[in-house]
Amino acid sequence: MGSQQLYQYPQLEGEDAIRLVVIQPSADLTAPIRCSIIQTLLLECEDDIADHYVALSYVWGDQTNRRSVEVDGKAALDITASLDEALRHIRNHHKCLRIWADGVCINQNDVEERNKQVRRMGRIYENAAHTIIFLGLATRETE
Repeated sequence: MGSQQLYQYPQLEGEDAIRLVVIQPSADLTAPIRCSIIQTLLLECEDDIADHYVALSYVWGDQTNRRSVEVDGKAALDITASLDEALRHIRNHHKCLRIWADGVCINQNDVEERNKQVRRMGRIYENAAHTIIFLGLATRETE
């Protein structure tokens, strides 16, 4: 992914707007993470009976330990290694998975957007079909 351009977040459109990341399936834990980032409205998610999303809560970890995910086959998005690890472990083997994860769905470099989205997080988690809490890989102590 070294020659890819960096992903540029489009502005969120609408007061109720959020992003979801659509993770492509893979049975290989080591395969690169390939995804799309879509925009939707929370109100649409509340009324949606088919295309639910999963909220991901994870430990941010070391902010200097970074990885890259491929967005739409053409851009690279920089994320924490801990988010990369979480996405790899919840990725479905056979079908796309719609996920809300703050490290991807919120433009962390846009303070105004970040503040608005943080205020919305209660509703985001409430409307998710499930919430997955990923604390990292098991260690001898945690197993």
